[in-house]
Amino acid sequence: MTNIINNSTETTVGSDIKVRHYLSSKPEGTGLYANIYEKVVNYESHLGSAARSHDKTANARTGGIVASSEDDSPFAIPDSAAARYGIVLANRKINGRIAIIGLGGTGAYLLDLVAKTRVSEIHIYDDDQLLNHNLFRSPGAPELELAKEFPVRSRIMRLFIRACTRA
Repeated sequence: MTNIINNSTETTVGSDIKVRHYLSSKPEGTGLYANIYEKVVNYESHLGSAARSHDKTANARTGGIVASSEDDSPFAIPDSAAARYGIVLANRKINGRIAIIGLGGTGAYLLDLVAKTRVSEIHIYDDDQLLNHNLFRSPGAPELELAKEFPVRSRIMRLFIRACTRA
C-alpha cells in the first residue's frame, strides 16, 4: 500500500477515531478523475486487493446503502467532508437558534453559509423591498409568483419592527 500512502501523520477524527494514513492515487497525466465513480472504483481496487490478500471473501462492492453513524445530523446527505478537513468538532459547536437582520449582500451570503450548518432555527428579518436589483443576492430562487409582485415588503419584518417600537 506504500504506493498510495500520501501522508502518515496520526490524527483524531471526531472524538475517538484515530487515522494513521492519508491516501492519494491520482491518475497519470491530468491527475484528475473523469467522475466520482471512476475515483471510487480506483480506490476500491487498491484497498480491495490488499484486503483480499488477507481474506479472499472481502468485497467492498456490496450494493447496499450504509446509513450514516451521525443519527443527529440535520442533513439529508451525510457530511463526509467535515471529517476529511478535521472540522467535525467545530461543526458540532454551531447549533441552536440564530437571527440574521438584513439580507442584503452580506446577510444573504451569511444565510447561505449558515443554512449548511447544524443550527436548529434561522430567523431572518429584512424590511427592504425585494426588487430586481437585490433579488439576485437572495439564496435560492424565489417562486415566480413572488417575483411578479414587485415590490414586496416583508410582513414579518413590519410586525417585528412594531413589536420592538412598542417595548
